[in-house]
Amino acid sequence: MRQRAREDGAALIAAAREDGLRERDQVLTAGQAAIATERASTEGELRTQIPELASSLASRIVGEPLPTATTSAR
Repeated sequence: MRQRAREDGAALIAAAREDGLRERDQVLTAGQAAIATERASTEGELRTQIPELASSLASRIVGEPLPTATTSAR
C-alpha cells in the first residue's frame, strides 16, 4: 500500500515537472519572439534618426549649421 502511494506520488511529481518545463519553454519562446519584434522595430526607428543625429553632431563639431541628409537630398 505504501509502496503504491510512493510510486503514485513520484509519478505525479514527474508529471508536474514535465508540465512546468513545457510551460517554461512556451514562455521563453514567446518572450524571445516579443524581444526580437521589439528590437527590429526599435532598430528601424533609430535608422531613420541617424542622418539627423549625425548632422547635428557634425554641426556641433564644425561650429555652424550643416544641412541634414534629408534636407540636402531635396
